[in-house]
Amino acid sequence: MTPAKVVLKPDNEMTEAHENHLEQIKIASLDLLDRKYRAGQALHGGSLWTMPAARQVENAIEEATDQLTYLLSLRQNMRIIMELAYQGMNDLELTNPLARENCRAIWFTITGKDK
Repeated sequence: MTPAKVVLKPDNEMTEAHENHLEQIKIASLDLLDRKYRAGQALHGGSLWTMPAARQVENAIEEATDQLTYLLSLRQNMRIIMELAYQGMNDLELTNPLARENCRAIWFTITGKDK
């Protein structure tokens, strides 16, 4: 009997799972862009493509500052969640082992590490 030859795809090739993930991102992006643009139009009016470049750059800086504030706050909250998950996955006094496993899953999802 000839041994079966297993052919693995290299890690850098798009798999069906990658394609599905990309499609989800594209759908979500289009929906978010549509809603954000329409909300901005309703709030500010005018035509974005005729806005002076100096005003566009100031608006973009304001948006980037908001984004940084959200990201730093999110990182702070993730650290709190990580600490709680770490405590839970290492608490051998928990009577429900599923609780430990759930904490381990949360820890892994955020850090990519088992411990």
